[in-house]
Amino acid sequence: MKLSKYVLKIPYKSKIILYNTVNDMIVLCDYKDFLNKKSKEILKANGFFDNDNELLQKYMKQITKKRTQLDITISLTEGCNLCCKYCSQSSVKKNSYITKEVLDDIVEYVKICIKNYGYKSLSIHLFGGEPLLMQKEILYLNDKLEKLSVPVNYYMDTNGVLLKKEFISKLNNITFCITLSEKSDHDNLRITEGNIGTYDIIMKNIKDVQDVLDVSHKMMIRYNVNHLNINRLEEFLKKIKDFKITDIVVAYTDNYDNNVKTNELSYMQYKKWNSTKVIPLLIKYGYPVELPTSSYYCKGYERYSLKVFSDGRIGMCNAYDINKTKTTLNEVIEDYKKTHILKESFKEERNLSKVIDNQCKKCKYLYICNGKYFCREKPCEFLDYDIEKYIKTYVENTLK
Repeated sequence: MKLSKYVLKIPYKSKIILYNTVNDMIVLCDYKDFLNKKSKEILKANGFFDNDNELLQKYMKQITKKRTQLDITISLTEGCNLCCKYCSQSSVKKNSYITKEVLDDIVEYVKICIKNYGYKSLSIHLFGGEPLLMQKEILYLNDKLEKLSVPVNYYMDTNGVLLKKEFISKLNNITFCITLSEKSDHDNLRITEGNIGTYDIIMKNIKDVQDVLDVSHKMMIRYNVNHLNINRLEEFLKKIKDFKITDIVVAYTDNYDNNVKTNELSYMQYKKWNSTKVIPLLIKYGYPVELPTSSYYCKGYERYSLKVFSDGRIGMCNAYDINKTKTTLNEVIEDYKKTHILKESFKEERNLSKVIDNQCKKCKYLYICNGKYFCREKPCEFLDYDIEKYIKTYVENTLK
């Protein structure tokens, strides 16, 4: 029997790690005897010897299957109440705010998709700018969507400055992702127009909303890593350890032409750190650690999923450049009213043959990478860590 090419073989001390990327199964074996009779039985039962051609076909069916969840990303405003020194959007028009007319179009579009295309649930990603500047509009949208009688899950990226429990309690099934780091770093980079740090405000808000956080009101923290705070993650985790935080997302701070501050940490330095130092800390403080997973799919390539910009224009997903699109959601809806056919926006860009080409089909990382998405400048650099180092660190800290 031959191991599938989708099984990564990683030397580990005197043993070998077998990582099945198809199902995230890890087996730690003796290096010299990992294919003895007993081991073979275990490995076979868990798909380690599955046929590569069959697995490829399974993968292609998986990414092309019709999904029952409709994903809509909404950029409520390009305006923001902060002036972060590394912001990717600091050159974007700031005085654009979503109107009720655009929100009504979103609701109408959702109705059409549910009625005609078999969607059973809805995921709404609230984005900005700062989405909490638009609380009345969010509640207006929520009131409209609640009448559609389909489950709705919300996800919001926010700086947390305006977060209050009165607002949280008016929504169900929402996850807030707040960007935060240790105080000196945060107050240096994430400031108001008056150059005032916001760490104390946000920490107070997080503390004040603890009693309304539960299974349908969740909070995550995004820790943006740079050359000054890379060795201060544990210090930060100690400060928030008593809060109801479900996940910590560690992310590299990219450099943009218009940034006031430059991240002097190279991406390769970050990648090495993320592969070796982060896992033990997350485990130590009780946060989940994820393996590369085959269940991920790109919302941008889902047939009717969209990003709606505050002025009503539409894009494929949150990574879509607003300057690339002229089509509005209202135009799509009006066209549907005339033809009774919902136009497939971005049909050519969503061509999966460009995403999963012959090179991808031959690659052992296919189940982790998921292909050459349009937003990847270097399509085959698909992870924020060195996978072998990451798996070794994961095994070292979990299989005890």
